[in-house]
Amino acid sequence: MSEARVFHDNVFPDNFANGEAVQFEKQRYLVLKGLLEDPLLGRAYAYAIKKSLSGAMAPGDSQVPGTPSCYGDNLMEMLLELFRPRMETLTGLRLHPTYSYFRVYKHGDVLEAHKDRPSCEISLTLTLGFEASRPWPIFLELDDKDTPVELLPGDAIAYRGTELKHWRERFEGVRHAGVFLHYVDRDGPYADW
Repeated sequence: MSEARVFHDNVFPDNFANGEAVQFEKQRYLVLKGLLEDPLLGRAYAYAIKKSLSGAMAPGDSQVPGTPSCYGDNLMEMLLELFRPRMETLTGLRLHPTYSYFRVYKHGDVLEAHKDRPSCEISLTLTLGFEASRPWPIFLELDDKDTPVELLPGDAIAYRGTELKHWRERFEGVRHAGVFLHYVDRDGPYADW
């Protein structure tokens, strides 16, 4: 059996990584296509759906009431640590992982526009999978413009969660599983978080 590949071949070349850090610093976000691949991607999606259907998740939170969500799940915490070195390369910062959180959104869900709390200084939103006719965009407010970003399964967006307002409009599909991985700069203003 072959070892699972998590990253695309083009992720780690020095010139690409250095360019990413400069780009991330300038625009405060970066889209990462194909960050997580099969078989781990497929297994993580199946796990999220199974857990949401089992009733083992919280029945929602203040942001998206009635939608299964979970803090600190073992699999998602593993992803939090797995992607920490990649996030450090991307941001050029020494990062401390704060927490993971995942939701399995349902038809009609909306994520209101917000900025994150200090423990989410640097955030990674990763799409695990969905049942919908097209990707469900996450919006960022950039220079007073609403900028939609579509993420296929395995794609992610890294962003400064405390600085960039972000949201999702009404979901028209059946379900969408996503995980949020949060970090703080070990040498920054939110290091205590």
